[in-house]
Formats: sequence, structure tokens, C-alpha cells
Amino acid sequence: MLTYFTGTWAAEAVSVPAAAEAVLSEHANLGWWTMWFFGVYALVRLGVYLWLKTRNRLGLQALLLLIVLGGGYLLYETGDHGAELVFRYGVGVQNVEETPAPAEPGLTIGADGWRTVRAVGDGMHFRGYVDGTMIVHGHGDAASPGVAGLRLDGTGTVVLRRLSGSTL
Repeated sequence: MLTYFTGTWAAEAVSVPAAAEAVLSEHANLGWWTMWFFGVYALVRLGVYLWLKTRNRLGLQALLLLIVLGGGYLLYETGDHGAELVFRYGVGVQNVEETPAPAEPGLTIGADGWRTVRAVGDGMHFRGYVDGTMIVHGHGDAASPGVAGLRLDGTGTVVLRRLSGSTL
């Protein structure tokens, strides 16, 4: 459980390129299911151990071994997605030399200087970034495919320097 929650905190603290958002969502989903699988499995193993009638039954122990191998696959997939985030997309990696990064797709607004705002909806994950830092990460039902839009509410002037969109 600790690794799931530390991973969630880390995802909120690092800048994630737009191309890596789908991998991050899959990694988070796999981490969730892996946490629950091993939590329930640990309770089952404890119950089997404490109930004396089942403690030394070879068939039951073999079945539990096969079940935990399925959990091992979940763990492998979760780790593989995490490795892809780090090694393919450089998420959470500090650059040795400071080089200007290419601009991320998103909405750029200005009031006290230009700021880059990016909104990402991927499956049931919804993230909002300001200047490359995640400021919100919520969950909800996945939206149906279709048209996306921008709604501004209030008074004042909005100047857009660039507005772009991309599919994940």
C-alpha cells in the first residue's frame, strides 16, 4: 500500500509530458489493482494459516501459489509502465544540463506574465497543470468520445497566445 500512495504523491509532484499521460493513467490503474490484489491475498493467506484445517492442505497451497502468480503479473505490468514513464519519457528525472524543453500542448494565458495551462482527460483520470506542475488530479467516469471545448465564465479580457489540442 505504501508504494501505491507514494507513487500517487510522486505523480502529483512531477511534470508529465502530454505523450506520457496515457501511460501514467495505466500505471496508476495497475497500481490500484495491484494494491488491492495483494491486500486481499494477504488476508486470505492469514486466514488459511490461522484456520488449522486448511494450514497443511497441499492442494490449497498450490491453488494459492497459482493465484499469487497472477498478482506477480499485475506487479510486473505496473513496474513496466513505471519504467516506461522514467526511461522513455523522463518523468521524475532531473536533467544534468538545463536545456529548454519544447512547449507542451495546452492553453497559454496572460495576466501578470504568460502562464501555460494544460488540462488532460484520459479515461477516468483528469489532471490540470499550470506551468508544468500538476495542481489537480481527480477521477470520474470516462467521457464519451466527441467534441471538446473551452468555456470561460466571468468578465474581463482573455488573450490567447496559443491554443492547441492533441489526442492521447
